[in-house]
Amino acid sequence: TTHYRFKNWEKGNGLFSSNEIAVVGVDEDEEIEAIIEIELYPNPGDGRFMLDILSTLSEEATLKIYDISGKQIYYDVVNIIEGKQNIKLDLSTLEIGTYTLTLVGTEISKQTRLVIIK
Repeated sequence: TTHYRFKNWEKGNGLFSSNEIAVVGVDEDEEIEAIIEIELYPNPGDGRFMLDILSTLSEEATLKIYDISGKQIYYDVVNIIEGKQNIKLDLSTLEIGTYTLTLVGTEISKQTRLVIIK
């Protein structure tokens, strides 16, 4: 738990306050919610993409790609690391079209669209 203390004091006939916030204590055993951001580029692209992942945790996740009918056409296991990482995806053998990319782990779940043009 994080506690905050706002500064207030009295002087003469008035009450004064400060906009400062001081962190008094932090419970280090408290779980922090996972934050993950993904960016796929260039999108649309010719099938060769870069997937940037920014994460506050490390874990194993599955990377799947589905076609417009919902059929899974790509599968890989990705070791997500805390911080930023880049993954090259070569999907140049896929047909022109719109696809859905999902990245799912125990603590994370992200989805984005990708478009292949040639």
